[in-house]
Amino acid sequence: MLELKGYKIEKSEKCKSEESSYLLTAENKKIAEVPGHVLEAFFRLKDDRYLVLLTDNLPYEECLHIVLLDSQYCMLDQVDIYQAYTSGILSNVKILGDFELVVDFLENQQFHVMIAVSPSYSIRRIYTSDPIHYARRFNKCYLTVNYTKSIGGEYG
Repeated sequence: MLELKGYKIEKSEKCKSEESSYLLTAENKKIAEVPGHVLEAFFRLKDDRYLVLLTDNLPYEECLHIVLLDSQYCMLDQVDIYQAYTSGILSNVKILGDFELVVDFLENQQFHVMIAVSPSYSIRRIYTSDPIHYARRFNKCYLTVNYTKSIGGEYG
């Protein structure tokens, strides 16, 4: 997994949703419509897929959008991490391997993100609870997010 620089976000009324923005290359070419308004990190995976971390820029209702794109920048999967009335600051993004990373978010809670090479069904997606929300609960999926620990406090 390699972090890429130079990509950016552009808000536009032409997006399908008010909560979406366009992901742009360094040359300002629109490559994908993605959720969120702030590009936090953009990674190219070993197999030429892309992992995008975005936030909404809402101080007391922040959401971390984790989006997986294919090599043509089409969305394959999405997971959102948020909790009502809770501020969230993304920090300590650490690459653990070719297809996994760890992030701190939501008042210093840590989340482990794993990207599968091929999609599969997961019963865990159906019965998740705050703060992990899967966009594709009943489809084959690539992303799995686990809450790993609360840093300096209790989770809940």
